[in-house]
Amino acid sequence: MPTKRETNPKYSKLKAFKIKLLLEELPTMDVLHVRDFAKYSNPTCMRCKEATETYYHILTCQENTTSLRHLLTNVITKILKKYQTYSEAKVTQITRIFTNNISISDPQNPTINRVTLGILPSLATREINRTAAVKGKKQTQIPQLILHYIAKEIHEKIWKPRCAYKYTNNTRCEQKDEDREIPTQSTAQMISQNYNPQTSENNKLLKIEK
Repeated sequence: MPTKRETNPKYSKLKAFKIKLLLEELPTMDVLHVRDFAKYSNPTCMRCKEATETYYHILTCQENTTSLRHLLTNVITKILKKYQTYSEAKVTQITRIFTNNISISDPQNPTINRVTLGILPSLATREINRTAAVKGKKQTQIPQLILHYIAKEIHEKIWKPRCAYKYTNNTRCEQKDEDREIPTQSTAQMISQNYNPQTSENNKLLKIEK
């Protein structure tokens, strides 16, 4: 189970993604630009081509086929229905709690935004448990499950399509570079193209006269 501490090869990629998501270490163009400026000279998003591809931009890019809020609402709805405690009011309230605690703006620079996924304050956790009203031991697992499944949805519906686009785009660029390369020629081909019958005959005559 991905929400437990045991290691399972089946979920290793998802666990690695969740850790990078929490630490904001996903290999975005901005991160790659800092790591290797020579290789990644342009940190701009390859999809929208309008902003630097930061951790925040990955989650909010207009080229995403879904939004973070939509994913969050769907995950909360599925979990509440699973535990038979669903209501639209509960979904709205829990979505609001999550949104308020994962969206952080820098007061000194309003243009800088961050989304922190993987950690919730204890006050928010208690409020979610109280709102969900799931009975028994499962009650305390609701915030944990929501965090897990929202990370899984981001991995499947935002990150993987983004990586697929990057791979396709890079392949096209490499193909274009190959098309621009000067075709290599063998020595025989070069001699054949540069062969001049008149020059060759004059050289023979000179050798004979000598």
